[in-house]
Order: sequence, then C-alpha cells, then structure tokens
Amino acid sequence: MKKEKRGLHITINLTNRWLYTLITIGILAIVGVGVYAYTGASGVGHDLSEIEPCTAGKILQTNTGGNGWDCVNMPSGGSISTDPLYVEGAITAPEGTLRDDGGGWLRTYGNTGWYSETYGGGWYMTDANWLRAYNDKGIYTAGNVQAGGTVTAGKLDFGVEIIHRYETDGAAWAVCPAGKSVLGGGCNCFGRQIEMSIPNQEGMYGHNAWYCDCYGSSNVRTYAICASVNNIWSSSS
Repeated sequence: MKKEKRGLHITINLTNRWLYTLITIGILAIVGVGVYAYTGASGVGHDLSEIEPCTAGKILQTNTGGNGWDCVNMPSGGSISTDPLYVEGAITAPEGTLRDDGGGWLRTYGNTGWYSETYGGGWYMTDANWLRAYNDKGIYTAGNVQAGGTVTAGKLDFGVEIIHRYETDGAAWAVCPAGKSVLGGGCNCFGRQIEMSIPNQEGMYGHNAWYCDCYGSSNVRTYAICASVNNIWSSSS
C-alpha cells in the first residue's frame, strides 16, 4: 500500500478580500506617517523635535535662524521676552488685521477702540457716524478745536456771571472779573431817568465793564453780564 504524501496547503477565502485590503491600507498609512515625521533632515515633513511638547518650565519659540523651534526656559517674571517685539508684515488675528503692513492703520473690531487701562478712558465707535469718548471722559487741549460742520452741545459753559455795583452819585461802573468780557448790562436809577447805559468802551476799565448814568444826583445800580469770551466790543469785530 502506498502512503499518501501530505504537504502544506493554504486556502484563501476570497469572500474576505475586502478585509485584507483594509488591513493593508492601514499598515501603509502608519508607515507613511512615521516616514513623514522622521525625514525632516531631507526637506520632507517636520523634525520630530517640532512636534514634541516642551517640558515643564519651558516655552516653545523660534530658533535664531528662524527656520525651526527650540524649547527654552521660561523667564522668572513670566514674560516670554524682554526684547522689543519686531514684526515684519501685518499683525493679524481671527477677527482680521490689527495693524497694517508698513506701520499703517491700527484696527479694532466691533464696539471697541483704544482704551487707557490706567485712567479708564479712551476712544471707540458704535456706529458709522460718531467717534466717542469712552466713559464720557472730557476732551482737553491747550490748542484749538476746529470743526468744518455744525457743533452741537447740550450745555455751553462760558462762565457767565452778573456783576452789580451800587452808587449814590448818579453814575456807576460794574466791572467784570479779570479774564472775562462784558456781554451786556443794565441800569436801575430808582425812579429817575436813565441818561446813559452802555458798555464801557474806553476809560480805566476798557471793555470789561458796563456804565450807567442817571439824571441828577441819585442812587444807581449798574449790572454787567460777564463771560469768558473774546472781546466782542473790539472795533475790528
């Protein structure tokens, strides 16, 4: 009787071919990622040190040549650098450009603007028409304020005050304080006729007084309306 030879037989079930295909693709993908990560020296992919996180107490910053990353010690004060910040090009954020290239416009977005952390004021806009002072801060300048259109104010403060002077010889001057000019005035001759009621344009008080004169020697009270405005009685006006 002959003995039957037995060998190694491999049977492939073709119904599982899609499973084998997926396993093969997965293996190739894993190998490809590894090659991409480790071949930075050849100019393909990234150096492994670029994707490794820094250890505690270190921060990631560009190296001296600007072509890679280094983990460096965090300064004791918590600042990344005490050197001036140099930016070549525009400064951008998810909202848009914050500073234009070439040192151009500084830009803000929404109902914001410039804010002084120290004094709590600043400039901002909430519509397309008005530049507003934040926290309703006052605006001061030692120079001039000029407008090409209408200037609207809820209240104008010219420091108006009324000065009066009482005399018994029929004439009196009501003199404005230093730095103020007379806008108008009036007289009270206590029943007698007013002879003269005018701004004092000449004499010892210049343009800063109102003059009253009553007929005869009588009591008189003179009123001057004074304000912090330029001299309105000047002959050149």
